Amino acid sequence: MTDLGAFRSRHAVANGRILALGILSLGIGVAATVLATVLVTDGPRRWAGNSSAIDRTIGFAMGAAIVGVVGGIWLLVKALRGGLNEVFEVYEHGIAHGSQRWRWEQVVSIDSHHAPRDTSATRLFGTNHRCVVRFDDGARIRFDGLTEDFELLERTVRQRCPSAGPQPHSEQRWRRFGVGWLLVGLVLLGTVVAMFVHLVADDPDYGDGTLALMSVGSIVAFTLGVMCVTTFFTARRKG
Repeated sequence: MTDLGAFRSRHAVANGRILALGILSLGIGVAATVLATVLVTDGPRRWAGNSSAIDRTIGFAMGAAIVGVVGGIWLLVKALRGGLNEVFEVYEHGIAHGSQRWRWEQVVSIDSHHAPRDTSATRLFGTNHRCVVRFDDGARIRFDGLTEDFELLERTVRQRCPSAGPQPHSEQRWRRFGVGWLLVGLVLLGTVVAMFVHLVADDPDYGDGTLALMSVGSIVAFTLGVMCVTTFFTARRKG
């Protein structure tokens, strides 16, 4: 194991907070899914004569279900990937993250991003700050507002590695590439949801051929949407 010299500081990551938020979000999503299912199957009979209110409630419930489930899963994955005991340790001659260790001279780039507005919400989710440090072996570490004394940690890394600047512009294309596909994926998934709400709430008198075509289109759009979102996370890892 590389000798990094004397220990300087320890920076724990509050992944437990993200785990709790993920469980809460997933619970809200599941509850909204149950509500939407009940309204779709039993709403028209139980609340006859008030279809407009049912339609709005179904749309709201489905939106909350998607946001809650997708957001909850994303938060849970983020928390469990880092682990509840995730910590960064700074030494005289390098930095450690879990079982991995690097010397300061191995740092090749440092990129940081600050949220346009530092609010209670960004501080809660740790999105008020993000810093990515890349090393010459291809590895990288990323810490954000969930990390204890994150500003001190970034300042220390920059002071120890004055020659390490931002990632080359040519390599940053992966981030822009990923964000574009994320937007396309969200539009496709939103279109599928809107189509489903329209069919359930308005009960249009479409023919079998039209319904079959819409079914095939929704399956294709959903599949492409999932692929686009997956591409975003792949590009995020590369960038």
